[in-house]
Amino acid sequence: MLPLILISFLFKKPVKEMIPEIIPPTIQEECNKFVSNFPTRSVSRLPYGLSHTGDWKESEEKLIEVAIKILETLKIIWCNPAFRPEFVKTLNEGTYVNNVVVPLIHATLFDNPFGESAFITT
Repeated sequence: MLPLILISFLFKKPVKEMIPEIIPPTIQEECNKFVSNFPTRSVSRLPYGLSHTGDWKESEEKLIEVAIKILETLKIIWCNPAFRPEFVKTLNEGTYVNNVVVPLIHATLFDNPFGESAFITT
């Protein structure tokens, strides 16, 4: 039986082998189109609606709707068998972000009135 470290090494490819030497011209062309057509933004200051006054901007009904959506999302997350105690030690940060953080952000911002102008800050 092979030692665990040797097995791990055999299954991991060196980084050089993961990157193709030549990118197909069609892919390169699509990347170039994307970059040249990318919209530029010139926002010199935040729109008024994004500045914080310390008051709720949403109605009580909207806050209840968002709270219910967050709680429903938590229920789905907590019922996921991958998050059972016996599996917790095997989870990594990416799994946590993709399965917990991102769904909760989606639940919180599902009806964001600011569109592309919104961002999250701490």
